[in-house]
Amino acid sequence: MDYKHIKAQDEEVYDAIEGEEEREREGLELIPSENYVSLAVREAMSSVLTNKYSEGYPGKRYYGGQQFTDQVETIAIERAKKLLAETNQKIETLAGMCGYQSANSFCVAFKQTTGMSPKQFRDKPMR
Repeated sequence: MDYKHIKAQDEEVYDAIEGEEEREREGLELIPSENYVSLAVREAMSSVLTNKYSEGYPGKRYYGGQQFTDQVETIAIERAKKLLAETNQKIETLAGMCGYQSANSFCVAFKQTTGMSPKQFRDKPMR
């Protein structure tokens, strides 16, 4: 990723981020609480949506200015329903950002690891 604004503001923090980028690229950590997300997820997590506080549900927020947050969250809900073939999915916000990125990261990693979607895994007969 391009961290030109961080580099201009604080070169020490920039160096630490670049160091972590290299560490993750060159090594392998098998720590369950850590996730390695795609660049698309990282971009979304650092987008302007992180500025939003979105309490409530799409179309029923407690604060104004939520039309785009609602749009992203509605997309996430529909994708979760399709992915899990269930209804009444509630996608929670995460530090101001739509929880879709976290769910999407999990599903992508799960499929890369197992070769199956979570739904395929759920529907697989147990031996």
